[in-house]
Amino acid sequence: MDLAGLARRAHVLRTHRVCASKDAPFVSSACLYDRGVLPRRHQADRGTRNASRGIHRQAPAGAYCGIRAWDGRQHWLAFIVPIAIGMNTQILKDEELSAETLLIWARVESGHAQDQRTGRRCIVRPDTVASVMGVHKKTVSRCRRVARKLGIQVVIEAGRMLTFEECTRARRAGSCQRGVIHRDCADDPLSCRLCPAFRYPYQR
Repeated sequence: MDLAGLARRAHVLRTHRVCASKDAPFVSSACLYDRGVLPRRHQADRGTRNASRGIHRQAPAGAYCGIRAWDGRQHWLAFIVPIAIGMNTQILKDEELSAETLLIWARVESGHAQDQRTGRRCIVRPDTVASVMGVHKKTVSRCRRVARKLGIQVVIEAGRMLTFEECTRARRAGSCQRGVIHRDCADDPLSCRLCPAFRYPYQR
C-alpha cells in the first residue's frame, strides 16, 4: 500500500463509527496500545468542543463508592481478567463462552473507558464492540453478563432512550443521538480477596 493509501486508512480508523470486517483483526490487536483506532458511534459529538451537542449525563454522587479502580488497563488485562476467569470457569461453561472470546472482549471494551487511570466511564454500544471482535452483538452482551458475574465489570447506570425534550434539545444542537447507553466501570475484585490490606495509591 502506498503512502496515500496508508493515509486514507489511518483517517478511516480515526473516524469510523463501526469497524469494517477487513479492519477488525488489526483494530482488535492495535487497540491494546492505541485506543484511537477504536470506532466511536457519535464521532461528531466527541471532544470538549462538541460537548454541548449531545446529551451527556454525570454519574450520580457516590456511584463509584466501593468499586476498586484498576491498577492500569494493561495490568487489568494481563492479570485481573485471566485470574478471574481461572477462578470461575464454571460461569463461562454455563454461558457457553470461551475464555479466549472473553479476553478479546475485555481488550476491546476496556479501550473505551474514558478514564484510563481508573477504568471508569466505559460507555460503548454492544454492536460497536461486536464490529471490532467480528461477532454478533449478542455475543458481546453475553461477555458483559459473564464479566459482571465475575465481578470485573460493574454497571453504574443503565442505558435508556432519550425523552422527547432531550431529543429535541439534542437535534437543535446538531446531534443525532437517540439514547443514553450503559455506563460501566471496570472493577478489580481480586485485591481484597488476595490481600485484604492492599489499597491502590490513589484510593482513600
